[in-house]
Amino acid sequence: MLADDFAPQLTAADLASLASSIAADRPAVVLSAVPARLAQLRQQIDPRRVELMLRELVMLVRRSLRGTDAVALADDELLVVIDGPIEVGQPIAARLLAAVRAHRFTGGAADRPERLTLSVGAAAAPGHGHTFNQLVRAARRAQSEAGADNAAFAHASEPAGLDLERFVGRTEPLARLSESLDDMVRGVARVVAVIGESGVGGSSLVRMLGPEVRLRGGSLISAACHEQRLPEPYALWSEVLRAIRRLPVKSTRQWRELPSLDPSLERASDELSRGGSKVRLLEELADFLRLAAQQRPLFILLDDMQWADDASWDALEHLIPQIESERLVLALTIRTDERSDDTLERWARLSSRPHHDEIRMTRLTRDDVKRWVEGAMGRGEAGRDLLAYLYRHTEGNPLHLVQLLRDLEESGHLSREGDRWRWSDLQELPAEVSLPEVVGRRVERLPAHCRPMLELTATLDREFDEAFLQRVGDWDERAGREAIRCLVDARLLTPTYDRDTASYLFSHDELARVVRESLPAERRAVLHARLAAALAESEGAAHSLVATHYEAAGQSAEVHRHAVLAANAALGLYDTSAASALLAVAARYAPSPKALASVRARLAELAEKAGHYEDAEALCDLALGWYEGSEDTVQSIRLKRMRTLVRMRRGQGARETLSSLFALVDEATLAGADAERASILLMSSQMLGRLGDPVEAQRVAEECLAIAERCADPLLLSDSCNRLGSCLLLSDGARARALFARALELVIPLNDVVRRVNLLHNIGLLELTSSRWDDARRSLEEAVEYARAAPLIALWARASLNLGVLAIRSGRYHEAAAPLDEALRLSAEAQHTELQLVATYNLANLARDLNEFRRARHTYELARELAERIGQSEIHLGATGGMGLCHIALGEFEEAIRIHETLEESRRTMPDWFQGRELVEALSIRLAILAGRDDAIRMLADAALRADTQDPYAAALLIAEFGASLRESDANVADALVQRYWARLEVSENPRLRQQFGVLMLDSASSS
Repeated sequence: MLADDFAPQLTAADLASLASSIAADRPAVVLSAVPARLAQLRQQIDPRRVELMLRELVMLVRRSLRGTDAVALADDELLVVIDGPIEVGQPIAARLLAAVRAHRFTGGAADRPERLTLSVGAAAAPGHGHTFNQLVRAARRAQSEAGADNAAFAHASEPAGLDLERFVGRTEPLARLSESLDDMVRGVARVVAVIGESGVGGSSLVRMLGPEVRLRGGSLISAACHEQRLPEPYALWSEVLRAIRRLPVKSTRQWRELPSLDPSLERASDELSRGGSKVRLLEELADFLRLAAQQRPLFILLDDMQWADDASWDALEHLIPQIESERLVLALTIRTDERSDDTLERWARLSSRPHHDEIRMTRLTRDDVKRWVEGAMGRGEAGRDLLAYLYRHTEGNPLHLVQLLRDLEESGHLSREGDRWRWSDLQELPAEVSLPEVVGRRVERLPAHCRPMLELTATLDREFDEAFLQRVGDWDERAGREAIRCLVDARLLTPTYDRDTASYLFSHDELARVVRESLPAERRAVLHARLAAALAESEGAAHSLVATHYEAAGQSAEVHRHAVLAANAALGLYDTSAASALLAVAARYAPSPKALASVRARLAELAEKAGHYEDAEALCDLALGWYEGSEDTVQSIRLKRMRTLVRMRRGQGARETLSSLFALVDEATLAGADAERASILLMSSQMLGRLGDPVEAQRVAEECLAIAERCADPLLLSDSCNRLGSCLLLSDGARARALFARALELVIPLNDVVRRVNLLHNIGLLELTSSRWDDARRSLEEAVEYARAAPLIALWARASLNLGVLAIRSGRYHEAAAPLDEALRLSAEAQHTELQLVATYNLANLARDLNEFRRARHTYELARELAERIGQSEIHLGATGGMGLCHIALGEFEEAIRIHETLEESRRTMPDWFQGRELVEALSIRLAILAGRDDAIRMLADAALRADTQDPYAAALLIAEFGASLRESDANVADALVQRYWARLEVSENPRLRQQFGVLMLDSASSS
């Protein structure tokens, strides 16, 4: 029977038959429940409404039970059969009381709801009989003694104690939370945060809605975050998936990424060949929730979000916009303390969205405390002296209040005598009443055989089952169960009662913390070690949790081992920041210099990928301190190459970088490390391109590809194809496109998000230079999405930069500023000097396109200085040409002529064409026009011809800018240029160029 099926309604005779058959074979509980005030209600309102309210009551009770239970209505008496022992029946009776107490019964008149309460009696087989008649008689006797809004159990050997499971003083928050249920059923998703200090009852408030959710055909599921020093990416959502999978909800498709969070989900057969990504993981999580919510409304409690890992928060932020039209409510609980500022800031970013609500939980008022205590007593009133004592020492914190009341009851200071409660004089009541002191006294009263179980479960502070405790503890099965029963009776453990498995949870993690901190350090270390060993052998236990326990146990080598395994798992979920944090722990507990160097090398690689270049360089230096004296020559060369790369990205000059790379090529050749030699040559090709030697850059890239083909290394081969494609970007677009496609095909199955983003960016850049702007936009936006999710700051900056360039080329100048500014910010954060340079240069181009010549001149000057410092010759030339054009626009002709003279000196060594050369050519043409030279039209034609095959957009820009001015010199040449480019995408897709060419076409037509 599935856990979420609800109880059927039977006739009284059928219920009796079912109860007798169950009781003859196994434990069962019979409840007799009678609603209070029914006769009075029949006199006050239409009796037909009362009958409707009884039907509503039956449905509410049915929805609060499981499919193996059953319900019958006999006149005004509700009879319930529970398939389980009395330990199951007790919490169910309390849950039914709470559900009825909180529900508003409409009886067909929604604007005039009524409140009902139950009087419940219970009897259990075999203790009170083996037939239905025996059990129901015992249950009815207990019901007659229970009183209103209370439950009693047949033949209880002792009078009932305090009923502290009640919930009072939360009418307004509960009503606000209940409003989300109607939206949930209508398909309007809601997100609600319940915020308050520890112990104030936020989680209890949300769980109060369980019966109301079930009444609407939905399910309330919960998943909790835990305080843990080491990150466990997506732990919260793994728990959500497991909880939903326990419902009668079908997974109607196969998944590529989601089985990484829940292995019970069916993995797609082609998953290995298709590769993966964080974006797909989050999309599949959203798809799963959508599919589940289509089958039944879901109210999902995300408990203790102040302890959620960053990846779980990222997933939540990604999910919310995707599920706004689904039958879902996400209820977050957040504790406020000195460490919750970051959590509240993340929530603040979400709370401004539609259908988001925030409920602030406060402590109970004096009147709330009075009503709660008197309700817990069942009969009679609590004296002012007792209430004053309770409120003064707890200040209305519900958790503290419950523990203090239990302490008073257990110590005899608060006792029941018949139908009344008595308490000691104030002078005799305990003066040490802080939460640790109260819990400490309660623990001291426990039988000695319970203490080891209490200490172990408090140290674990996770849900557990009896089978796990058998593996950890020094007790047999019977002793273990007796100890658990003792702790459950003391309300220190709570049964989670998935009735198929006896599982339990500490009743509040604050109590677990108090118990843990009261233990001697040596005892805590022993318990942590036992738990770590048992968890390490358990299927599905997170390595980060195992490492946390080993760290507390002081076992360094095991901390190192499991932290490395946890980092591997985090990388499998694309969480590089969590992997870095886990590897940092592994480094701290490394058992040997070799292990430490290995971890530092991995940390350096992650820092380089994330764009944290200063950290990457320092880690390379530290790792090389060991590897340079070891026999692992290849790893030493690899680290030196990485260090050279990050130094280059931090602004080291191109020639200095190239010199370092050539020295490393010699080392790799001597070591016979062909793959590493090829990787170094890849960087050398990049440097040669930066220094303005595209022919040599392409030759070296071809050599790299040949070596990679021999090595049969898919990553090296992908990198080589990517680099050669970049060299051919302007000169041979067709071959570049084929190389990029091959590189992407190689890297997708390897789940390498860094290389995937690089390739998506380069493909977008190729489409941009080919004026295939829709294709370019798709690739670049996909690259931004992957890079942002990873997060890969430098790659994110690069893709944003070219989205800005794309906006400029397509004439959307005012849209270009945002991605270019983002690229500049991100490249500064990553300390990526070359990207800062390119972003600055394109911001200067944008300012010039917007006719903001002073700002453009200043920005070109910044770009020129930075390009000179790092040896980027092409941008240096382009920025110099741009400065000259701005000087002309501002009337500063002498300065423009001086700049042009310096460019003429460089013209001999310029590549045939490069991005930015159009500014150099434009400056020469503009000065020729101003000087009245006849060869200006020839200069324009030569420049357009030179740019035609490699950068037609640059050719179109030059013709648009100078075509009208030069028609008088040679109308035939000017008109031929206009006719050649009029139908090109570079013109037709750019509004400004289209308008300029339109004027030129009219001029051409009028003169012919």
